[in-house]
Amino acid sequence: MSFSTQGNRFERFATEVAAEDGGRIQMVCIRPPGAFAAFDERLNAVALRHVRSVRVSIFRTWDFAAQHDLGFVSPTLPTVIIVRDGEVVAKTIGDVPQRELENIVARAAPAAEARRAA
Repeated sequence: MSFSTQGNRFERFATEVAAEDGGRIQMVCIRPPGAFAAFDERLNAVALRHVRSVRVSIFRTWDFAAQHDLGFVSPTLPTVIIVRDGEVVAKTIGDVPQRELENIVARAAPAAEARRAA
């Protein structure tokens, strides 16, 4: 696949997921089938805590990642991708603890976190 084709696919992804949304960063979770209820609760807690600065999109199909060329996405574990201004700035794979989810959001949106603390 050429760089141009890859770029166009990513631009489509960025347009679909990182649409005009008040400057919020995007947390995209590609979640495969499986017993991830505890992960879902942690993801929900992070999403609620950062509701003003993060837009969360959950896709329950691995095909979404393949269509949008997001690099490696696990077919058996949740993959969380942080998008800021249409660019992937962080990715984590696995049934990660809530603290790790909080950390990737805080690193991606330090200005939003500073405003919340004030």
